[in-house]
Amino acid sequence: PGLPISALQGLVDERFDALYGTKYVLLARIFLCFSVIIAVCFLLPKHDSESDYLILVFVLGVFTWSIHGVITTIAGMFPRKAVGFIQFGFQLPNAYALIMVVAFNLFGKSDMCDFTDEKIEKFFQTTGCVVIAGLVVGVIFWNLSTTQIVMKRYNDDVESGLKRSLLSSDSLAAMDCNSESGSSEEGGVVGAEVSMQPRSDSPRRVS
Repeated sequence: PGLPISALQGLVDERFDALYGTKYVLLARIFLCFSVIIAVCFLLPKHDSESDYLILVFVLGVFTWSIHGVITTIAGMFPRKAVGFIQFGFQLPNAYALIMVVAFNLFGKSDMCDFTDEKIEKFFQTTGCVVIAGLVVGVIFWNLSTTQIVMKRYNDDVESGLKRSLLSSDSLAAMDCNSESGSSEEGGVVGAEVSMQPRSDSPRRVS
């Protein structure tokens, strides 16, 4: 669901930022996305039904893409080197998966029999704990003074951008109204001039 989620974020995110403030909206998104991901990580091993598993994986994908968009937005507020750090962070799940494969001894000539329910449950529980640690780090980062300054600057930019767009839309609407009223007045003048002219088909007086 990456494309629909990205399109939805691009459509509504800036308006919510301007209405409620970037600091609070982004923090709420972080809490929501991380909380859902943590809950799914602990719920997945407890559901054997294929339909339940697919629903949980779908929800996990939605909120994973959502937090991806939030983190990308935050990185865009900082200097360019932040983009390099975020790309490095996006590759960490690959390293994490490799570490878990080695830790559970699932490499080499392993087959499906090695993927026991106990190992699967431990994997998801460990992943949930890692996400909890990431949430704690995110909250600490959010309360830094540098982050607060960047949030205020970004929020001011968003508000000024929305005001400019509203002013431009109002000015265009005013121009349309003026053009319509001007055309109606011009039409009235022309009509009056036509009515004042004598008709060519009127009968002439014979002397």
